[in-house]
Amino acid sequence: MPAWKDVLTDEQIWDVIAYVRELGKGNTALIDQMQVTQQDEMLNEALKKGAITEAQADTFSGCAR
Repeated sequence: MPAWKDVLTDEQIWDVIAYVRELGKGNTALIDQMQVTQQDEMLNEALKKGAITEAQADTFSGCAR
């Protein structure tokens, strides 16, 4: 994925590849878990940076699940 080399890390590129492969298999349970994991990582990063409060993180977490 050369067009994404300056946007995504190698790990993120492989995550996208794994996601697309699972889509092709119709494995929605794994995809759902991958999305929850990614959302949790994003919320934790936003909390660390002070971009959101714990209450906001709880609200966002509850909406998506």
